[in-house]
Amino acid sequence: MSTQPEVASRRDPRYPDARRILFVSPRGIGRSKIAAAYLGTIVGDEYTVQTAGISPPEVITQGDRTSLLIAIVGEQIWLDALKPADPVSVHMVTHADLVVRLACPGAFPVPSGIPAIDWDVPDVLGSGPADSWRNRDTLRSKVEELAMDIGLGHHSLHVRDRPIPGQRQTSSAGQAAVPYPPQPGTTAGELFPRAEARLVVRIVDAPERAAQINNRGPLAPNFTVPWLVSAGAAASAFAKELEWRSIGLSPHLPLAEESVGLVVDWLVGEGALRPLPHDQRNALRESGRAQRRIDNPPEKWPRGLAAEYPEMAEVRFAEEDFETWQVIPNEMLRVYPNLRHESTAWKNLTR
Repeated sequence: MSTQPEVASRRDPRYPDARRILFVSPRGIGRSKIAAAYLGTIVGDEYTVQTAGISPPEVITQGDRTSLLIAIVGEQIWLDALKPADPVSVHMVTHADLVVRLACPGAFPVPSGIPAIDWDVPDVLGSGPADSWRNRDTLRSKVEELAMDIGLGHHSLHVRDRPIPGQRQTSSAGQAAVPYPPQPGTTAGELFPRAEARLVVRIVDAPERAAQINNRGPLAPNFTVPWLVSAGAAASAFAKELEWRSIGLSPHLPLAEESVGLVVDWLVGEGALRPLPHDQRNALRESGRAQRRIDNPPEKWPRGLAAEYPEMAEVRFAEEDFETWQVIPNEMLRVYPNLRHESTAWKNLTR
């Protein structure tokens, strides 16, 4: 329903408006690159994060590349392990709002009006996995501290706090105006709030989804489609979230389906969701198949083994269409009053 919750922040007065941050390390291919990747997962588009090296190599060796990939294994940060660093320049330094030097104090001048920080963090490359991960964790903690110091509301690098690529973010936990059900002491029960968030995204879009299906013309189902929410699509999105957040739970989809099922059962009990008749679910599935054959005709699929991927995706899409529930709008508003702020269709229900 709402965007990511605000997190208490602090701002160090030494960094009043640090929007351009430059990380510099001796070679620019290890510590500075990882630190920049960490900070890049936290900052928004208003910030620029750069890296440089004092004496960067022209080519990153296979050994250094392997060490770098070992250092960031499981961290879910993106960086180009093959790209050499740029040498630090006067232009980079003078155009930065904050310079962070890693294991190279005093290696280059920084104008007095630009704050500089020195971090004494051992190299993460070439030191063996155990030492590499320990040094990496130290670096991560320093980046989190820096994020707080420059006033970022969201400063945690914990994987469960990160935005998920390609998915709308929502924080539905605690938004319901009715009591939440007691949850079983299982993994699925513990994940109830996150599963609820993924389903709420689909509930918000229920009016648009119904209109889209009803507007398929001859491909539309043989009944007027009411507002709908696909529990199957919510489970698929939640499975991707579990994978992205590296929770280490496998297989993801059955667990996601179980967690979303707990939310669906609760909303059915509240009268906010209603199961569709079996024949209407089948009609939705067939309508979806027909529309997808128009949008992505099989004759344009890749040939050979690559053709298995769109075919497998179609199987899942058909399952998602079948796992659809009818939304009872006024009852859903009773459970989630803030839905009235989400779209014109929901707002019109309160007039």
